[in-house]
Amino acid sequence: MSESTYTAKDMTELVGLTPVRARPGMYIGGTDKRGYHHLLWEVVDNSVDEFMGGYGDSITVTLNEDNSISVEDHGRGIPMDNTSDGTPAVQKTATSLHMGGKFGHNAYAVSGGLHGVGLSVVNALSSWMTIKVVRDGQEGTISFRSSATIEEAVLGKGEVGVVSSPLQIKKARRKSDHGTTVTFLPDPEMFQSYKSCEWDVKLIQKRLRQSAFLNAGLTIRLIDNRPAYDNLDVTYCYENGISDFMAEVRRERLDADSSRGDDEDASEEQQESTKSSYPDTPIFLSGDDPDIGGSWEAAFCWFPDSAYRVYSFANSVETSDGGTHVQGYESVLTGLLNRYAAQDHIGLIDADGWRLEASDVRSGLGIVISVKVRDPQFEGQTKGKLNNAETKAMVREGFSRQLWSWMEEHPAEARTFVEKCVLEMQVRRKAHEAAEAARNEKESSATKPQKNGPLPPKLRDSRIHGEKAEMFIVEGDSAMGTAKSASDPLYQALLPIRGKGLNVEKALASRDAERLMANNKELQGIIAAVGAGSMELFDHTQMRYGKIILLTDADDDGRHIELLLMTMFYRVMPGLIENGHLWVARPPLFSVATRKGRVYLRDEDERDEFLSSPEGRGLEDSIMRFKGLGEMNHDQLSQTAMHPHTRSIVQISIEDASVADETFTRLMGRDTEYKRALVFDHEIGDDED
Repeated sequence: MSESTYTAKDMTELVGLTPVRARPGMYIGGTDKRGYHHLLWEVVDNSVDEFMGGYGDSITVTLNEDNSISVEDHGRGIPMDNTSDGTPAVQKTATSLHMGGKFGHNAYAVSGGLHGVGLSVVNALSSWMTIKVVRDGQEGTISFRSSATIEEAVLGKGEVGVVSSPLQIKKARRKSDHGTTVTFLPDPEMFQSYKSCEWDVKLIQKRLRQSAFLNAGLTIRLIDNRPAYDNLDVTYCYENGISDFMAEVRRERLDADSSRGDDEDASEEQQESTKSSYPDTPIFLSGDDPDIGGSWEAAFCWFPDSAYRVYSFANSVETSDGGTHVQGYESVLTGLLNRYAAQDHIGLIDADGWRLEASDVRSGLGIVISVKVRDPQFEGQTKGKLNNAETKAMVREGFSRQLWSWMEEHPAEARTFVEKCVLEMQVRRKAHEAAEAARNEKESSATKPQKNGPLPPKLRDSRIHGEKAEMFIVEGDSAMGTAKSASDPLYQALLPIRGKGLNVEKALASRDAERLMANNKELQGIIAAVGAGSMELFDHTQMRYGKIILLTDADDDGRHIELLLMTMFYRVMPGLIENGHLWVARPPLFSVATRKGRVYLRDEDERDEFLSSPEGRGLEDSIMRFKGLGEMNHDQLSQTAMHPHTRSIVQISIEDASVADETFTRLMGRDTEYKRALVFDHEIGDDED
């Protein structure tokens, strides 16, 4: 279209609920299964908000035979009197994007439905919705419908959340009755990949159970009247709130360990730790800050394993990406435990400078952190992360004060938990001392047959070694931080390197080859970490790890670093490649959220192929490029490059030594065209390990 043909006539204003219908992903995070379940969460959260305000102590969710779903509470009921324009408030709430009682503090002190769009979004994305309100001795019912396709909505046509049956008011059965019942049917037109919009009862159970845990004393009942589900009827109520939640998570973990038996790959020390007895009752702490109108509570304990489990919530909404409330307790926990362990009468930490680090404390830690704040600032409508700066200060100061008091009042339990953290520190200390001792040995030349040298100081070693262990050589310290969270410290070691290292091919051709290679700390560190010697003394049976995996950025620089490392292994430890121990991880360069979930794309070719496919059409603006490994969160890095069940890694092999020799010589030489052809045009199939 030329500039002269682009006029005001080409512009469309979306009014009312039409924007929701036209761009549903902006309001519910996507149009997959999670999308139409998010409609239910919005309604349930409104009912929970009533409970948090002190109105009503029960919520009933009913799956109806026609696949609609009802949420009934016994709160105050949505007002039915008219607003300033003469429209009933209950109608306005369902048809206006920014209408509700949660923008001020008169009706709700705290709420999960901050944005005031929840009920209206549910209306816009449902085939029909009915609201029944009981309050002030009256019972009112109003119904809505939507039928516009996405294409019609974009053009401002079709019905979107219009009133199909005006508000009808009659006398309530009992004057004391009060509450709201919302019933709706998700519109399959909006969720085309899931045209049946079948409710996942297990997912709903998990979410409702979670809400009951987070709101001690709240009773939530789930009834499934669909013929195929055997009239499911369950009730959730937890008087101890998140303490019950944390205790149940721990019991489930221990039950799973018991049914699985001892881990054959774990050391005797780890197996013994797993059998240790930890208190069944988690530590529960809570506090409030009247100045900001907020409160917090936390329940936590240490598990007999190395996983770090964090469950975070704000105003009863799960914040899966964490936020300032998580940062609050993380910023003080390690320092507080150090202070406690260093006391003379405790004596768990020597006076020689060694202290607990965050990795020591978080190993095996499970924690639920829940806050209620007056004006929660979430990232996006799906509320995955809390951003309130004042919340960090509230949790940091309150958590520090409350935890110290608890440890002084419960010295035996506190010592049990701190001892586990100290044990992690001691393992780390032993590895460091072993590396220091090795550094005192005489350094050998890399160009001569040698045995193991000192372990590199930046090596985050695995707890087990041998065939099932892995060492990732990671590009850069920033990626190292993410890799620590994404990896399993039991069998996955991490060794960071700085940028483009030594070109071994060129070094060997130099007259000063011996000095160049002997003085290269990264090369010497890799040799030592592998632990099987080098040159003709290399013995792959002595390797400390079964897999050596190169993990670099998915860009040209990353590929260059990858090739330099491959050259090094070919020249210094060729037996490592010949015996199938060298692998290359293939992290993605792009990611994009689709209706079916997040898709990861390795390079420009995969991106272009995806965008030309039916699934990718129209998603050009949604493509996100990772600038490097450090930009990925730990879940993304784990899924794509590190977790054995989901990662994409390629095994490096040598079919013909003479061909490989020529390849590396030319590649590391000056033949630019050959390099480009080999790196960018040669296809290697993935091994989904």
